[in-house]
Amino acid sequence: TPATHLKRFIEQKFQTTSHIKEEVHAEHQDHSPQHPPTNQMLVLDKPKTHGRSSTRLVEDAVREYIKHYVICNTCGSCQTKLLPKKRLQCGSCGMKRSVLSPSSSHHNNK
Repeated sequence: TPATHLKRFIEQKFQTTSHIKEEVHAEHQDHSPQHPPTNQMLVLDKPKTHGRSSTRLVEDAVREYIKHYVICNTCGSCQTKLLPKKRLQCGSCGMKRSVLSPSSSHHNNK
């Protein structure tokens, strides 16, 4: 899934593990399909930030992820889909390109 892909990218980037934290909101106690019961948040377990602001580094990592795995290089659309075999396809212009898997890419903090 895209969420799992992003999770692996962030874990690789910060050389750490992470977990999903769910928050149930009081106004959504009915759990109806129109009102999702939770917000999900990715929590990093002891990220290696080398003394720099972790908030800024995570923001930069998400921007990097979007650039490599979401935005179409041809038309700039974000209407893309991750396909099997490490491919990205644009729903707007039809472009397909290869992408590195998070575990095989060299997106390390230095």
